[in-house]
Amino acid sequence: MDTYIQQFTNKKIYELLFNKKNIPILEKILEQTAAQFNELLHTVSCKTYFKKPLPKKKLKDLLFEVKTEVDLLLEVIIPNCEICYDDKLLIDGEYNWVTSKVYTLKNNREQLAAPIAHEYAHHAQITSLLLKPEFVVAELSIFGEGYAEGIARYVAKQFAQKEKEQAFLYNQTYKDLNDLYSACQSIYKTIGIKPNKQLMCAARKNLIKPKLTNAATLIEAQKKPHQFGNAFFQIHENKFGPKIYKEIMHGNYDLATKTKKAQLLKRKE
Repeated sequence: MDTYIQQFTNKKIYELLFNKKNIPILEKILEQTAAQFNELLHTVSCKTYFKKPLPKKKLKDLLFEVKTEVDLLLEVIIPNCEICYDDKLLIDGEYNWVTSKVYTLKNNREQLAAPIAHEYAHHAQITSLLLKPEFVVAELSIFGEGYAEGIARYVAKQFAQKEKEQAFLYNQTYKDLNDLYSACQSIYKTIGIKPNKQLMCAARKNLIKPKLTNAATLIEAQKKPHQFGNAFFQIHENKFGPKIYKEIMHGNYDLATKTKKAQLLKRKE
């Protein structure tokens, strides 16, 4: 593992995340995300959310659209990968680094865009040599998953804006809300800070019994690397925007320095 990548180990991110200086930032993002999800609960229709799955022959076209958005964001040209449906999956998607193939549950376009972006992000991490495959599931899992969640969130927003369809945002926003809520809970408990009960209760109401969210998304949302990684990168994204994913990919990101800047700048506002 080279020096640049060592700053993204689970231990390093955990140490940076579990800091009381992050609490006001995470609470603010959690409040905003809860409000956004509550709005989606009222604007995304069951008819749109549960419409027919995307035909298999159009799956590659969607992957190409996602790839185009991600490659433009990262300012790289990532080698192509394959994609196919796999109804045996228990989660939204999966990436096989041996075959360079993305597997996803059969679903409609609105529910597929973000999960495909997440798995394509793993493809980008490995083929660009940012990560070695074994590190994605080991000591760099928090980084790998948090980065992929950030890419998924970006793609969901791009599709929602371009196609004027809020359903693209629904599952990803649910996952963001869950991850932020879970991360705040863990940080409160670990460092001994009294929880913001009003905020946490308000957020939890939408997590207990979501109107639409599919079972695969609910299962995926329980994974700790996703929760901690997503919350940590949202702290950075909240201050510096989605350009952080390009800077990280190009080896131009000092994680500790950027974390301190995000904390200090937000505290002055």
